[in-house]
Amino acid sequence: MADVSTHEDVPLPADKVWSVIGDFGGILRRSHEALRKSGANLKHVVVFSDGDPAPPPDTLLAGMRADRITVSTVLISGHAGPD
Repeated sequence: MADVSTHEDVPLPADKVWSVIGDFGGILRRSHEALRKSGANLKHVVVFSDGDPAPPPDTLLAGMRADRITVSTVLISGHAGPD
């Protein structure tokens, strides 16, 4: 399995990754908790997805915004048709 560390100071254990991919709230909540503790000047999360997971709660995004943590999402092979 590939290394899933978000940063050398803020690892996301591989055994926890698969338990949080049902919705974006789980992975972003764990990322938020880990990055809040980091002394890094730049705190950014990149989420790669097929677009199936449910969106995160607005309160979680507001908390990340308040802690100056940014998020990018990348859609990989979404299920939308050509129309």
